[in-house]
Amino acid sequence: MPPDNPENNAYHRWLVEDKGESPEALYANAKSFCCAGVPAEFHQTTWATDRAIEYIDARQEKPWFLSMNVFDPHPPFDPPQRYLDRYDPETLTPPLFRQSDIERQSAFAEVSQQSTSAVDPDGDVQPGEGTENTATIPPSSFNGRKIKAAYYAMIELIDTEFGRLVDHLESIGELDNTIIVFHSDHGELLGDHGLLYKGCRFFEGLVHVPLLFYWKGRFEQNLESDALVELVDIAPTLLEAAGLPVPDFMQGKSLLGILDGSTSPHSHKDIVVSEFNDALGSNEHPKPTHATMTHDGRYKTIVYHGMDLGEIFDLKEDPGEFENLWAEESCSDLKLRLLHRHLDAVMSTSSAGVERAGRF
Repeated sequence: MPPDNPENNAYHRWLVEDKGESPEALYANAKSFCCAGVPAEFHQTTWATDRAIEYIDARQEKPWFLSMNVFDPHPPFDPPQRYLDRYDPETLTPPLFRQSDIERQSAFAEVSQQSTSAVDPDGDVQPGEGTENTATIPPSSFNGRKIKAAYYAMIELIDTEFGRLVDHLESIGELDNTIIVFHSDHGELLGDHGLLYKGCRFFEGLVHVPLLFYWKGRFEQNLESDALVELVDIAPTLLEAAGLPVPDFMQGKSLLGILDGSTSPHSHKDIVVSEFNDALGSNEHPKPTHATMTHDGRYKTIVYHGMDLGEIFDLKEDPGEFENLWAEESCSDLKLRLLHRHLDAVMSTSSAGVERAGRF
C-alpha cells in the first residue's frame, strides 16, 4: 500500500532517504485491490524488519520490549511479483460459499462491515473497480482464489522477514534470552460467504487467529494446543514469565503453564469472548455497531446489540458456519441456554475496579 502523509511517514522517508526511491513511482502501477506490488526490498514489511533490527541493536546490554506491527496481510492485496508467482490460484481451495449466502447476508446490511453485500466469489474484478479506497472498500465482483493467492504471498513475505529478524537475534546471541510472540489482531474473510475484508462479523476466518510462543529452553517445542485462549491472555503470560506480578484487574489468564508443559495443553478456558464496539463504517454504515461473540469450543453465539439480529453456529456439525440456528424453533432451548451463558461471559469482562481495602 502506498505511504500517505509523506511529511510524517517513516516508511516514505526510508524509501526516499535510505533507498533512493520515489514512492510515487514505485506504487504507480499498484492501483487495484489485488495486484502485484513493489519489489520485496522496498516493501513495508521489509522496512518494518529493518527498523526492528536497528531498535534491538541500539538496546544491546539493556532490557528491551519490541512490538512489531506490519501492515500486511491486509487489503489491498499487493505482494511482490516474485512472491505472487509462487501461488497458482487454480490449485487453491475456493472460499466457503453457497448461493444461499447472498440472501442470508443481506440481513446484515446495516451492520458495520466493509462488504456491504455478499456476491459469488467466483467472479472477477470489473473494469474500473477496485482502484480507489482499496484498503477499505471491496469491489462488487472478485475472484476468491486469486485473492487467496495474493494473501498467501503476502504471508510468505512476512515469514521471510520475520525469519530474518529471528536470524539476527541468533547472530547477536540474544535468541535464547528472548520471548517471541507471533499473532494477528484479526483475520480476513477472503470471499467466505461472499464477503471480503473485515468488520462486525465473527466468522472463523476473522476471529480464529494464529498465536505462537517461543522461548528456547523454557517453552515446550512443537507443542500444539487446542485450548480456548484469547489475545488478552498474552499480557499476563509475559508478566508471569518475567517474574512480575499480574494485576488483579487483568481479564486475561496466563498461558505459562501450557507453554512450559506444567499443565494440560487441552484446557485453559471454558468460553472465550470477542467484541466489536462502536466503530464507524463508511457512508453505507453511518451508525456504529456493537456486537459480542462467545464460543465454547462447539457453539458460537453472536448478539448484535440494539438490532433484531443474532447468530448461533454449531461448529461441530457445521464447521463452515452456513446454518444459523438463531431463529430455529427446534433450537429454542439451546438458544436460551447459550444466551444465558453469553450474558455471564460478556459481563465477566467488566472491570471490577480498584482492589478493595475492605468488604464494603
